Amino acid sequence: NLYPRRELLAWGDSCKLNYGDAPSDSAWLWAHMEEYTKVTARLFHGFRIDNCHNTPIHVAEHLLDVARHIRPDLYVTAELFTNSEHTDHIFVNRLGINSLIREAMSAYDPHDLGRLVYRYGG
Repeated sequence: NLYPRRELLAWGDSCKLNYGDAPSDSAWLWAHMEEYTKVTARLFHGFRIDNCHNTPIHVAEHLLDVARHIRPDLYVTAELFTNSEHTDHIFVNRLGINSLIREAMSAYDPHDLGRLVYRYGG
C-alpha cells in the first residue's frame, strides 16, 4: 500500500506521489505539477510519459489538458506496459497518446520481435 505511506518505489528514476482523487486532496502537489507542465509545454512540442501504466489516469488526463491548453498540437508518446490490449486502448484514447514505447526485450523469440515491430511501428 504505497500511496498512503508516501514511500519511494525502489526504482532508480521514479517515485510514487500521492495526488489523491482531486486537486483538493493535495493542492500544493497539483499546483506544482501544473506549473511544471505549463513550462514544459512552452519549451517542447512533445512529451514522453515514462511508466504511464503506473500513473493515475485522472492525473495524466488533467496534466495533459493543462499542456494542450498551451500547445494544442502536443505530441505524446508513452511507455505503456499493461499486458492488455483493452487497457492499452483505454490509456491511448483517454490520454490522446500518439505513439507507444515498447521494449524489444519482451519478445519471446525473433519471430515475436518481428510481430512487435510490425504491430507497434518499430
